[in-house]
Amino acid sequence: MKRSNLSKISLAALLIGLGTWSAGSSTLALAESTYKPWSGASQTQASQQTPTQQLQKLVADLKTVTKKAETSNAADPNFLADLNKLAAQYDQMAALNTAGTVFLWDKFSDGNYTANPVWKVSAGTWRVDTKGKTTGLTSSIGQATSNKITGNDVMKAILGVQEQQAPKSTYASIYAPAQIGNSFKMTTMFTSGDANGPLNIGPYQGANANSGYRLVYQPGNETGLLLQRIVGKKVTQLGAYNDPIGLEDGKVHQLIWSRDANGKMRVYVDGQQMIIATDTQITGNLDGWLNVNQGGTYWIREIKVEGI
Repeated sequence: MKRSNLSKISLAALLIGLGTWSAGSSTLALAESTYKPWSGASQTQASQQTPTQQLQKLVADLKTVTKKAETSNAADPNFLADLNKLAAQYDQMAALNTAGTVFLWDKFSDGNYTANPVWKVSAGTWRVDTKGKTTGLTSSIGQATSNKITGNDVMKAILGVQEQQAPKSTYASIYAPAQIGNSFKMTTMFTSGDANGPLNIGPYQGANANSGYRLVYQPGNETGLLLQRIVGKKVTQLGAYNDPIGLEDGKVHQLIWSRDANGKMRVYVDGQQMIIATDTQITGNLDGWLNVNQGGTYWIREIKVEGI
Protein backbone atom coordinates (compact mmCIF):
# COMPACT_ATOMS: atom_id res chain seq x y z
CA MET A 1 0.00 0.00 0.00
CA LYS A 2 1.31 3.42 -0.90
CA ARG A 3 2.20 5.81 1.92
CA SER A 4 -0.37 8.42 0.75
CA ASN A 5 -3.22 5.85 0.79
CA LEU A 6 -2.19 4.67 4.26
CA SER A 7 -2.26 8.25 5.49
CA LYS A 8 -5.79 8.75 4.10
CA ILE A 9 -7.11 5.60 5.79
CA SER A 10 -5.49 6.51 9.13
CA LEU A 11 -6.92 10.03 9.07
CA ALA A 12 -10.35 8.75 8.04
CA ALA A 13 -10.40 6.32 10.94
CA LEU A 14 -9.53 9.14 13.32
CA LEU A 15 -12.33 11.36 12.03
CA ILE A 16 -14.87 8.52 12.24
CA GLY A 17 -13.90 7.99 15.86
CA LEU A 18 -14.55 11.66 16.57
CA GLY A 19 -17.94 11.54 14.89
CA THR A 20 -17.05 14.19 12.33
CA TRP A 21 -16.82 12.07 9.20
CA SER A 22 -19.89 11.77 6.95
CA ALA A 23 -20.22 9.55 3.94
CA GLY A 24 -21.35 12.42 1.75
CA SER A 25 -18.53 14.75 2.66
CA SER A 26 -16.31 15.64 -0.26
CA THR A 27 -14.65 18.76 1.09
CA LEU A 28 -11.68 17.01 2.66
CA ALA A 29 -8.67 16.76 0.35
CA LEU A 30 -5.45 15.09 1.34
CA ALA A 31 -2.29 16.23 -0.35
CA GLU A 32 0.10 13.63 -1.60
CA SER A 33 3.09 13.33 0.74
CA THR A 34 6.26 14.84 -0.67
CA TYR A 35 8.53 13.76 2.19
CA LYS A 36 11.53 11.61 1.37
CA PRO A 37 14.10 9.87 3.59
CA TRP A 38 16.60 12.41 4.81
CA SER A 39 20.03 11.85 3.30
CA GLY A 40 21.71 12.87 6.55
CA ALA A 41 19.93 10.23 8.65
CA SER A 42 22.72 7.68 8.36
CA GLN A 43 25.31 10.35 9.22
CA THR A 44 23.38 11.34 12.35
CA GLN A 45 23.16 7.70 13.42
CA ALA A 46 26.91 7.29 12.93
CA SER A 47 27.66 10.44 14.93
CA GLN A 48 25.63 9.03 17.81
CA GLN A 49 27.88 5.99 18.09
CA THR A 50 30.02 5.81 21.19
CA PRO A 51 33.82 5.93 20.82
CA THR A 52 33.87 2.19 21.61
CA GLN A 53 31.38 1.43 18.81
CA GLN A 54 33.40 3.54 16.39
CA LEU A 55 36.55 1.68 17.40
CA GLN A 56 34.85 -1.67 16.94
CA LYS A 57 33.77 -0.67 13.41
CA LEU A 58 37.29 0.51 12.59
CA VAL A 59 38.76 -2.81 13.73
CA ALA A 60 36.16 -4.77 11.74
CA ASP A 61 36.92 -2.76 8.61
CA LEU A 62 40.66 -3.20 9.12
CA LYS A 63 40.25 -6.98 9.44
CA THR A 64 38.12 -7.12 6.29
CA VAL A 65 40.62 -5.17 4.20
CA THR A 66 43.55 -7.19 5.54
CA LYS A 67 41.77 -10.48 4.79
CA LYS A 68 41.11 -9.39 1.20
CA ALA A 69 44.75 -8.39 0.77
CA GLU A 70 45.90 -11.77 2.14
CA THR A 71 43.58 -13.69 -0.19
CA SER A 72 44.75 -11.83 -3.31
CA ASN A 73 48.42 -11.61 -2.26
CA ALA A 74 48.15 -7.85 -2.66
CA ALA A 75 50.75 -6.87 -0.07
CA ASP A 76 53.95 -7.94 1.61
CA PRO A 77 53.29 -10.75 4.16
CA ASN A 78 55.23 -8.88 6.85
CA PHE A 79 53.09 -5.80 6.31
CA LEU A 80 49.91 -7.88 6.54
CA ALA A 81 51.21 -9.49 9.73
CA ASP A 82 51.72 -6.03 11.21
CA LEU A 83 48.17 -5.07 10.25
CA ASN A 84 46.79 -8.20 11.93
CA LYS A 85 48.80 -7.42 15.05
CA LEU A 86 47.51 -3.86 15.07
CA ALA A 87 43.93 -5.06 14.64
CA ALA A 88 44.35 -7.46 17.57
CA GLN A 89 45.67 -4.66 19.79
CA TYR A 90 42.74 -2.36 18.99
CA ASP A 91 40.34 -5.27 19.28
CA GLN A 92 41.55 -5.73 22.85
CA MET A 93 41.17 -2.00 23.49
CA ALA A 94 37.57 -2.10 22.25
CA ALA A 95 36.84 -5.12 24.46
CA LEU A 96 38.27 -3.36 27.52
CA ASN A 97 36.00 -0.39 26.95
CA THR A 98 32.84 -2.48 26.91
CA ALA A 99 30.37 -1.69 29.67
CA GLY A 100 30.27 -4.30 32.41
CA THR A 101 33.74 -5.73 31.76
CA VAL A 102 35.39 -6.41 35.12
CA PHE A 103 39.04 -5.33 35.07
CA LEU A 104 39.90 -5.85 38.72
CA TRP A 105 37.90 -7.20 41.65
CA ASP A 106 39.06 -8.33 45.05
CA LYS A 107 37.19 -8.83 48.31
CA PHE A 108 40.27 -10.34 50.01
CA SER A 109 38.04 -13.12 51.33
CA ASP A 110 40.73 -15.70 50.51
CA GLY A 111 42.94 -14.21 53.23
CA ASN A 112 45.76 -13.04 50.94
CA TYR A 113 46.61 -10.54 48.24
CA THR A 114 49.07 -12.71 46.32
CA ALA A 115 46.60 -14.38 43.95
CA ASN A 116 43.29 -13.85 42.16
CA PRO A 117 44.22 -11.06 41.56
CA VAL A 118 47.91 -10.56 42.25
CA TRP A 119 48.88 -7.50 44.30
CA LYS A 120 52.50 -6.48 44.74
CA VAL A 121 53.87 -4.55 47.73
CA SER A 122 56.44 -1.99 46.63
CA ALA A 123 56.87 -0.07 49.89
CA GLY A 124 55.98 -0.45 53.54
CA THR A 125 53.83 -3.25 54.90
CA TRP A 126 50.46 -4.57 53.79
CA ARG A 127 48.55 -7.60 54.99
CA VAL A 128 45.05 -9.08 54.85
CA ASP A 129 43.23 -8.94 58.17
CA THR A 130 40.44 -11.52 58.40
CA LYS A 131 39.71 -11.18 62.10
CA GLY A 132 37.94 -8.65 64.22
CA LYS A 133 35.53 -5.87 63.37
CA THR A 134 37.70 -4.39 60.63
CA THR A 135 38.77 -6.79 57.90
CA GLY A 136 40.39 -6.48 54.49
CA LEU A 137 43.66 -5.33 52.97
CA THR A 138 45.24 -3.22 55.66
CA SER A 139 48.22 -0.96 56.16
CA SER A 140 49.34 1.24 59.03
CA ILE A 141 52.08 3.88 59.01
CA GLY A 142 53.13 5.46 62.28
CA GLN A 143 53.03 9.10 61.29
CA ALA A 144 52.65 11.08 58.10
CA THR A 145 55.75 12.95 57.02
CA SER A 146 53.99 15.10 54.42
CA ASN A 147 50.55 15.75 52.99
CA LYS A 148 51.83 15.48 49.44
CA ILE A 149 53.14 12.68 47.29
CA THR A 150 54.92 13.82 44.15
CA GLY A 151 54.70 12.23 40.72
CA ASN A 152 58.18 10.85 41.31
CA ASP A 153 56.98 9.23 44.54
CA VAL A 154 54.26 7.41 42.60
CA MET A 155 56.79 6.04 40.15
CA LYS A 156 58.99 4.92 43.05
CA ALA A 157 55.96 3.25 44.61
CA ILE A 158 55.55 1.14 41.49
CA LEU A 159 59.24 0.40 41.12
CA GLY A 160 59.65 -0.36 44.81
CA VAL A 161 62.45 2.20 45.23
CA GLN A 162 62.97 3.70 48.66
CA GLU A 163 65.57 6.25 49.70
CA GLN A 164 68.48 4.30 51.15
CA GLN A 165 69.02 6.72 54.03
CA ALA A 166 65.41 6.51 55.22
CA PRO A 167 65.29 4.53 58.48
CA LYS A 168 61.83 3.21 57.67
CA SER A 169 59.10 3.51 55.06
CA THR A 170 57.38 6.89 54.98
CA TYR A 171 54.51 5.42 52.96
CA ALA A 172 53.13 2.01 52.09
CA SER A 173 52.26 1.19 48.49
CA ILE A 174 50.67 -1.81 46.83
CA TYR A 175 49.62 -2.25 43.22
CA ALA A 176 47.85 -4.75 40.99
CA PRO A 177 48.85 -5.01 37.31
CA ALA A 178 45.62 -5.21 35.29
CA GLN A 179 44.40 -4.15 31.88
CA ILE A 180 41.90 -1.36 32.60
CA GLY A 181 39.85 0.46 29.99
CA ASN A 182 40.16 4.21 29.58
CA SER A 183 36.58 4.60 30.80
CA PHE A 184 35.95 2.87 34.11
CA LYS A 185 34.04 2.78 37.36
CA MET A 186 35.88 2.04 40.59
CA THR A 187 33.98 1.07 43.73
CA THR A 188 35.79 0.48 46.99
CA MET A 189 34.61 -0.23 50.52
CA PHE A 190 37.06 0.90 53.18
CA THR A 191 37.49 1.87 56.81
CA SER A 192 39.76 4.64 58.05
CA GLY A 193 41.27 4.04 61.48
CA ASP A 194 42.74 7.47 62.17
CA ALA A 195 43.39 10.89 60.66
CA ASN A 196 47.16 10.62 60.57
CA GLY A 197 47.67 10.59 56.82
CA PRO A 198 46.09 10.47 53.32
CA LEU A 199 45.05 7.50 51.23
CA ASN A 200 46.01 7.77 47.55
CA ILE A 201 44.37 5.49 44.97
CA GLY A 202 44.14 5.39 41.21
CA PRO A 203 44.95 3.76 37.87
CA TYR A 204 48.38 4.07 36.32
CA GLN A 205 49.70 3.78 32.80
CA GLY A 206 53.06 2.41 31.69
CA ALA A 207 55.35 -0.17 33.26
CA ASN A 208 56.92 2.59 35.36
CA ALA A 209 53.62 4.34 36.12
CA ASN A 210 54.76 7.40 34.21
CA SER A 211 51.17 8.66 33.96
CA GLY A 212 47.79 8.10 35.55
CA TYR A 213 45.05 9.53 37.73
CA ARG A 214 44.98 9.76 41.50
CA LEU A 215 42.26 10.35 44.06
CA VAL A 216 43.48 11.49 47.47
CA TYR A 217 41.43 11.23 50.66
CA GLN A 218 42.85 13.68 53.22
CA PRO A 219 41.38 13.10 56.69
CA GLY A 220 41.62 16.09 58.98
CA ASN A 221 42.35 18.44 56.07
CA GLU A 222 40.24 21.42 55.01
CA THR A 223 40.30 19.91 51.50
CA GLY A 224 38.86 16.45 52.00
CA LEU A 225 39.41 15.09 48.49
CA LEU A 226 41.77 15.82 45.61
CA LEU A 227 41.54 14.52 42.05
CA GLN A 228 44.80 14.74 40.13
CA ARG A 229 46.48 13.82 36.86
CA ILE A 230 50.09 12.64 36.95
CA VAL A 231 52.33 12.74 33.88
CA GLY A 232 55.99 12.15 34.59
CA LYS A 233 56.91 14.21 37.62
CA LYS A 234 54.16 16.77 36.99
CA VAL A 235 51.02 16.66 39.13
CA THR A 236 47.97 18.62 37.91
CA GLN A 237 44.93 19.21 40.07
CA LEU A 238 41.70 18.44 38.22
CA GLY A 239 39.17 18.82 41.00
CA ALA A 240 38.72 18.98 44.76
CA TYR A 241 36.18 18.81 47.56
CA ASN A 242 37.00 21.88 49.59
CA ASP A 243 35.50 20.86 52.90
CA PRO A 244 36.68 18.44 55.59
CA ILE A 245 35.55 14.83 55.39
CA GLY A 246 35.70 12.74 58.54
CA LEU A 247 35.31 8.99 58.00
CA GLU A 248 37.16 7.88 61.13
CA ASP A 249 34.10 6.44 62.86
CA GLY A 250 34.95 2.74 62.60
CA LYS A 251 32.33 2.22 59.90
CA VAL A 252 32.69 0.93 56.36
CA HIS A 253 32.40 3.69 53.76
CA GLN A 254 31.82 3.51 50.03
CA LEU A 255 33.91 5.41 47.52
CA ILE A 256 32.89 5.49 43.84
CA TRP A 257 34.97 7.05 41.09
CA SER A 258 33.90 6.92 37.44
CA ARG A 259 35.38 8.18 34.17
CA ASP A 260 33.34 8.04 30.97
CA ALA A 261 34.44 7.89 27.33
CA ASN A 262 34.49 11.69 27.14
CA GLY A 263 36.84 12.03 30.11
CA LYS A 264 34.20 13.24 32.58
CA MET A 265 34.97 12.01 36.09
CA ARG A 266 32.67 11.88 39.11
CA VAL A 267 33.54 11.00 42.69
CA TYR A 268 31.02 9.92 45.33
CA VAL A 269 31.45 9.21 49.03
CA ASP A 270 28.61 7.22 50.61
CA GLY A 271 26.31 8.22 47.73
CA GLN A 272 27.06 11.94 47.91
CA GLN A 273 28.66 13.52 44.86
CA MET A 274 31.87 15.27 45.82
CA ILE A 275 33.80 16.05 42.63
CA ILE A 276 33.02 16.53 38.93
CA ALA A 277 35.95 17.08 36.57
CA THR A 278 36.87 16.43 32.95
CA ASP A 279 40.25 15.47 31.56
CA THR A 280 41.16 13.90 28.24
CA GLN A 281 44.96 14.15 28.42
CA ILE A 282 45.55 10.48 29.21
CA THR A 283 44.44 8.26 26.34
CA GLY A 284 44.61 4.53 25.76
CA ASN A 285 44.17 1.71 28.21
CA LEU A 286 45.60 1.72 31.72
CA ASP A 287 47.95 -0.88 33.15
CA GLY A 288 47.04 -1.31 36.79
CA TRP A 289 45.76 0.08 40.06
CA LEU A 290 47.84 1.62 42.85
CA ASN A 291 47.02 2.21 46.52
CA VAL A 292 49.33 4.35 48.65
CA ASN A 293 48.90 4.87 52.39
CA GLN A 294 50.77 7.95 53.49
CA GLY A 295 50.66 7.85 57.26
CA GLY A 296 47.24 6.56 58.20
CA THR A 297 45.62 3.23 59.06
CA TYR A 298 43.27 1.84 56.44
CA TRP A 299 41.35 -1.35 55.76
CA ILE A 300 40.29 -1.84 52.14
CA ARG A 301 37.52 -4.40 52.29
CA GLU A 302 36.69 -4.54 48.60
CA ILE A 303 37.80 -2.92 45.38
CA LYS A 304 36.14 -3.37 41.99
CA VAL A 305 37.11 -1.69 38.73
CA GLU A 306 34.82 -2.25 35.74
CA GLY A 307 33.98 -0.80 32.34
CA ILE A 308 31.15 1.68 31.82
